[in-house]
Amino acid sequence: MTHPTDTAKSDELKAGGEGRPIEPNHASSAWYRGWEIGWNDMAAKWAGTGWDAYKGGCDLGAPRIQTSEWQDCLDEIDDYEDGDA
Repeated sequence: MTHPTDTAKSDELKAGGEGRPIEPNHASSAWYRGWEIGWNDMAAKWAGTGWDAYKGGCDLGAPRIQTSEWQDCLDEIDDYEDGDA
């Protein structure tokens, strides 16, 4: 049995989207460029940011990105990985 937040890392790629994953429902997560991205209800409610991304997955000390929009999260990951952050 899989946990509801487990997703196939490459199943959610959308053609024509530069290899970017499509936005998952809020009960799932996705992987992009080595980052695990998931929805955080508490962050959405209290801070206005719902998408959390952790490089290599959620772990203490892992680089983290928080945004309110899915595409903004992917853009910030691209900036980080391409050295523009």
